[in-house]
Amino acid sequence: MTQRCLAYTITDPSRPGGVEAVFQGVMAACRDSGLPVTELRADDCPLYLRPGTRRRLHLPSALRLFALLARHRPTVVNVHFITAETWYFALFKRLFGYRLILSFHGSDLLLPDPQTAELLPAILARADACTVVSRHMLGALEAVSGVDMKNVHLVFNGIDPDFWHPSPEPKKPGKTMLCAGRLEPVKGFDLLIESFARISRALPDLRLVIVGDGSQRAELEQQASAAGLQDRITFTGFLDRDGLRAEYHKADLFVMPSRSEGFPIALLEAMATGLPFVAADVGGVTEIATEATGVCIPPENVSALSDALLRVFRDFDLQTAGHSARERASEFSVAKAERRYVALISGTGRLSSEPLNA
Repeated sequence: MTQRCLAYTITDPSRPGGVEAVFQGVMAACRDSGLPVTELRADDCPLYLRPGTRRRLHLPSALRLFALLARHRPTVVNVHFITAETWYFALFKRLFGYRLILSFHGSDLLLPDPQTAELLPAILARADACTVVSRHMLGALEAVSGVDMKNVHLVFNGIDPDFWHPSPEPKKPGKTMLCAGRLEPVKGFDLLIESFARISRALPDLRLVIVGDGSQRAELEQQASAAGLQDRITFTGFLDRDGLRAEYHKADLFVMPSRSEGFPIALLEAMATGLPFVAADVGGVTEIATEATGVCIPPENVSALSDALLRVFRDFDLQTAGHSARERASEFSVAKAERRYVALISGTGRLSSEPLNA
């Protein structure tokens, strides 16, 4: 039987974060392998659930998805970033006879909203396979009732080290720290600005560049202004890959104060360009980090973050740590990770639960 994949995600291609980057890469790899793929996004097929525990079905949503599935007749459906609305794909699975593969990326499993958490056991019960991006997430998924761990596969995120390379120009030592991501509460940028305010007098030449956009931008800008840091914090907004790489090349340290992560691609990208880091110990961060590459701190701990930043800028050899970070990030290959997704989606090979990190 010819395989036909329908892939669904809620992410926005005009603002490609980590999940969107993985989604686009997997879709391109599927096409390169000869596997027909139809990409479906939330804007293309809006799906809603009624609130409460009874009569969840929202008939217009169900009919909309039914018509789409009847038109495309997929043999496999791959959903990236799992929300409560994934229940519709589980609901129609038996009727259309497709394999259902769920790809978890981080907060969809680690910080689900109440409706998603409630429906997750039922969704997983109908899934043929699941992918997660860190060992930490393996443990979280194992804790969900009814999960058959034989069908769960660990595929670390990866990067292209040829693109995410160090600056070709010699870098002048400085005190510029950079963070990148969606300006949403889960990323913890408010914690970083609070920490910066605490250490600003001790490090008067310290600067912060925040790359990204989101619902918290105005609030974060106001926080920076209230702390008197508006001249020392730059909000660049969303940048494409070339623009982001250029910012990495100008920075001295990458900071990731997140409240939750899966296996952060932004951290890998920064490390690949030669940046050491200070990062919250969440999700798969310690599966990337080594003592030579940066400092991990407890999450949501402004005091620990402040102390780490002071120690790094005063005592660390940032150039040596950056070299180690580059070597470590290069172990995570996006090309090999994408081949693993294609093998699972196409049904041409079974993945083991052992990760691919080299």
